[in-house]
Amino acid sequence: MRITYLLIISIILVSCSNTEPKTNQKAETKRNEKLCFLLTDGLKNEDSTSLKIHIQDTLVTGEYNYIPWEKDAALGTISGIIKDSIIECVYTYTQEGEEFKENQTWKLRDNQILLKTAPATIDEQGNITYDSSKYEFDFIINKIDCKPSN
Repeated sequence: MRITYLLIISIILVSCSNTEPKTNQKAETKRNEKLCFLLTDGLKNEDSTSLKIHIQDTLVTGEYNYIPWEKDAALGTISGIIKDSIIECVYTYTQEGEEFKENQTWKLRDNQILLKTAPATIDEQGNITYDSSKYEFDFIINKIDCKPSN
């Protein structure tokens, strides 16, 4: 009888001492950050490529602009998702009065962002696609401090 009584007391004590629910889920890390990147090029650094992104949880939005000196600029927006350090997005931009859409892959690394590039083709709808067998993260833009928006 004593053994049964002690066993019941032990079971009650063990079950009451662990009141937190068990879960195998990891706590999700919420992100809310703004990042800015700038590359200047040309003989006098007169060409610029800028990227400003806002990461909200897994969603990424922003502006991506290529502005060469005395040539037609490509001005547009990006919209996509981020997983780990990889951003998969659509770049919608205007150049020479025409609108284009382009799937892009970016990789965040330390104080840089890298664009995956490859040889391009344009389909009948004006969409740009790349030869995926030749993709490389080879276009690098350095991180800068974001300036406050007006």
